[in-house]
Amino acid sequence: MSVSTLYIVERKGATVLSTKDKKEAEKHDKMLDVAENLTPLFDNPAIDFLSESEVEDICILLSKNSDVVQKILKGASYSAAHASKEPLKKKDKSLPN
Repeated sequence: MSVSTLYIVERKGATVLSTKDKKEAEKHDKMLDVAENLTPLFDNPAIDFLSESEVEDICILLSKNSDVVQKILKGASYSAAHASKEPLKKKDKSLPN
């Protein structure tokens, strides 16, 4: 008989990730925390046409690509900031909408 540890990341009462890799779980949890912290930036009448789901998708995209976004915010062009990276990561389909 073997014993294994399963790390579960939950958001809004739903499991969004189950893994045996602690680092992966912590990285995913941190990404979701950053995305959640970005959400208030979108509480702006100028962009009130965005749905809650669209705001969540944008925040997750920004969070997953935070290293590139940080370089751009420091003045780098997208191509320079993104030179050694793969294309922007899209929303993980396993996340709830």
